[in-house]
Amino acid sequence: MNEEMTNGRCRKARIVPIQPLPPGGGKDGFIDRAIPLPLAHNTSAQEQSIMNSSLKTTFAAVVICLFASEAAFSADTFVIDPEHTSVVFGASHMGFSYVYGRFNKVSGGYVLDPDNPEGTQFELSIDAASVDTNNQKRDDHLRSPDFFNVKQFPEVSFQSTGVKVEKGEKGPVYNITGDLTIHGVTRQVTLPLQKLGEGPGMGGETRSGFLCLSSLKRSEFGMTNMIPGIGDEVSITISFEGVRQDGAAPPPTR
Repeated sequence: MNEEMTNGRCRKARIVPIQPLPPGGGKDGFIDRAIPLPLAHNTSAQEQSIMNSSLKTTFAAVVICLFASEAAFSADTFVIDPEHTSVVFGASHMGFSYVYGRFNKVSGGYVLDPDNPEGTQFELSIDAASVDTNNQKRDDHLRSPDFFNVKQFPEVSFQSTGVKVEKGEKGPVYNITGDLTIHGVTRQVTLPLQKLGEGPGMGGETRSGFLCLSSLKRSEFGMTNMIPGIGDEVSITISFEGVRQDGAAPPPTR
């Protein structure tokens, strides 16, 4: 038997069954309508009033939680459109020229929260075997253990862990910090994403788009073959569009 305090003294507490609400919550509303509880015969009117007041408070708390949960879904979830996404890289060839390539298979998504821009999340996945420099022999070499080693490390991925937003001349810039994994090595990087726009697409769907211009050193990801003949520093250009998934719930904040 549970005990409770009354005027500083311990007394035995009654176990009171709680009746469920009738369908619709009653004509007066499910918060404001007090529900009489079947109490023991010696329960005072004051005790019953306290019980009913406590029950109403509990229901009010539940409603507040429901509204708070609904507000959490104000963020918009976007899925990357691969047909309007480009991941391009360039590296020096013996100091004479720059060779450029791209990855043809890219997927991912992101969450934009207009009420909390710094709660934005990005996720990107690249099929390393889809590397394309317009030269089959070179592409096969890039897929080999000398470079990407795609059989052992088939994916290049990025997962954001934090965002800082600043105003740029052409709109907001999302400085995305996250984990970049290449060649099986994960390092923390910060990528600047310039938001290019957001609005209706040709089919009426809502789209948004970004541009990222950055660079990295491939040696930091264990890709050291043929340096310095093939440059260590690799330029990166990423531009993508995402299509808003209406009614989709955003992933939990990390």
